[in-house]
Amino acid sequence: MEVRDCLIECTAPHGGACSYSYSHSYSYSNGGGSKSMSMSMSRNQTHIHLRTYGVKTGDYQMVDAWWRARHRSAFPENLIPPLGVVAERDGKPLAALWAYQSAGIGVAFLEYAVTAPGLSLMESRAALGRSLLGIETILRKDGYSVARCVCARAMARALRAFGFTGENGNMIKAF
Repeated sequence: MEVRDCLIECTAPHGGACSYSYSHSYSYSNGGGSKSMSMSMSRNQTHIHLRTYGVKTGDYQMVDAWWRARHRSAFPENLIPPLGVVAERDGKPLAALWAYQSAGIGVAFLEYAVTAPGLSLMESRAALGRSLLGIETILRKDGYSVARCVCARAMARALRAFGFTGENGNMIKAF
């Protein structure tokens, strides 16, 4: 199992500097594998912790309930890729995001971003932003340099705040 640590420094979407501590352990093999990831990020006294999707019992049921509240259909668990994160604040899950990692070309496809119902727009955006930063950090460490996402217009507007560009919901970010 490989363990990686780094310090991430960035500019927050609305200005101001932020820094994050990051610890990532990940193992993967073609025949299956195990993965675990832990990331804590803080800015202005707001702590959002990221963890790997699937390590807690009930993750699918939680995300399925969120998905049904937003899309009125079951969450497609059999289609999700191995790289997925859940954003939490004080142990309360806020958002989840996954990425398909293309083999050999350095492009990842973001999928199934979902936030918990009942969050304010600010809370949802913060949780989504931390999830994006976590996925991006893992992708960079794994040698990826581009993230793509095909999404609804509302999500495309949110992604622009995090450095994505594109039109008609076809969004891309090089890093």
